[in-house]
Amino acid sequence: MKNSIIILTIIGVLTVSCEKPQKDVAIISTQFGDMVVDFFDETAPKHVESFKTHAESGYYNGT
Repeated sequence: MKNSIIILTIIGVLTVSCEKPQKDVAIISTQFGDMVVDFFDETAPKHVESFKTHAESGYYNGT
């Protein structure tokens, strides 16, 4: 019984530690549906920063 509890605890810890970290994404809503945009921070950090700044300020609203 004690071994079962230890094994289940280890499996639980491994399962939690294996989860992928959540990525930042932008969701663009249109009349035809939603689009999800992934950001590539490593490849284009300035573009990602610029896009996020504009999106948060409402620059793209209504376009």
